[in-house]
Amino acid sequence: MVAFDATELPSSWPVPAEPPVAPGGPAADNEKEWLDVVNEKNEVVGKELRGKCHKEGILHRAVHVFLFRKDGSLLIQRRSARKKLAPTCWDLSAAEHLSVGESYLEAARRGLQEELGVSVDLASIEVLDEPHERRLQVPEIGVDDHEMVQAVAVRGYEGDVTPDFVEVSEVRWVDPRCVWADMAGEPDSYTEWFRGQAMRLGWRSSATAELY
Repeated sequence: MVAFDATELPSSWPVPAEPPVAPGGPAADNEKEWLDVVNEKNEVVGKELRGKCHKEGILHRAVHVFLFRKDGSLLIQRRSARKKLAPTCWDLSAAEHLSVGESYLEAARRGLQEELGVSVDLASIEVLDEPHERRLQVPEIGVDDHEMVQAVAVRGYEGDVTPDFVEVSEVRWVDPRCVWADMAGEPDSYTEWFRGQAMRLGWRSSATAELY
């Protein structure tokens, strides 16, 4: 599977074995969360429940977060088996839907806090690209995920990480170059949106200058 030059979770961190819960269990995905609905210009035109957005392909907003330490290592997370979409796949540091009235940066800060116990200031969040459309259709599980997504980064983080083990089954600090190289050999080990962001941002195993 994933063979990184990585710093594993410290042994003092409690990493409970996940109970045998079917993917998509109610604890992992809040289908009743209200989201802003947007048009192709990223203008808010209404609001809808997350579950309906994901079932009917209704365009909504999301943010993808990359968390780096001072040494340039990147935090990646393995998604919980409870997740309906891409359970147990490796993912970027955090991914969050924007709640009604929330900005991309506010959602990024909230996602880091909720998923990883990481607290950051809004001013420390760097925008990596402009909002853009992405769509992931998985008809066998009834998912049509249509998002206006933006990528952001937090660099130089040296604080604690306390994962929410309902959302996340494992986290690692890794050399980003190993991630991009491993994606080429084992793409199915990673979420589609993580692979897509790596491609969109032009990150390759040899392109170290763009990573940190």
